[in-house]
Amino acid sequence: MLSMETNLLLTDTDQQLLLDVALQSINQGLQAGHCCAPHDDYFPIDLRRVQACFVSLQVDGEQRGCVGTTEAQHPLVIEVARNACSAALPTRQRSAVTEEEMPLLKITISVLSPLQHLGPSSLDAAAEALRPGVDGVSLRHGEQAATFLPEMWKQFPNPSDFLRELSSRAGLEATAWPVGTQLATFETQRFSRSMNPLPSKPK
Repeated sequence: MLSMETNLLLTDTDQQLLLDVALQSINQGLQAGHCCAPHDDYFPIDLRRVQACFVSLQVDGEQRGCVGTTEAQHPLVIEVARNACSAALPTRQRSAVTEEEMPLLKITISVLSPLQHLGPSSLDAAAEALRPGVDGVSLRHGEQAATFLPEMWKQFPNPSDFLRELSSRAGLEATAWPVGTQLATFETQRFSRSMNPLPSKPK
């Protein structure tokens, strides 16, 4: 297993390969009813580095599943395969992606940089430390935790509102900042594939 590489940017070829892996994992998972990880030995070295990611699935513009972690324990290609499959399979909150939905599916992979841990003493101090539109944010207090990817800034552009919503998702009081709250930021490299892309406009 290879060590984590900081600020690794994937090439277009590697991005497409990961999207291929995600789609194949989704198809295999839906057929078998469980997830199977690929053998990472067959993939380029940059996809075998230990790196965290999230995989998000949308069907006709509606969110169908989003699975990931901020701290990876496996090579990136395996993380992508597992997260993509898990996002497509049923949970208590959602049903599985269906065969009829597959032509409308959009797969988005967000590859994370290593976490940068912050030490703010209050919500206001935390808000001042964030870069709107750039930072993904992970918040933890004991067993309570939540993570927002950078695209959540579109819904909550104000840093204080962003953190209040994140705290609420973690099960904490939106206006509180309990002692021991841990905050970390990260950046992402994000790329997508639509199964049925819109036709290009005539020139």
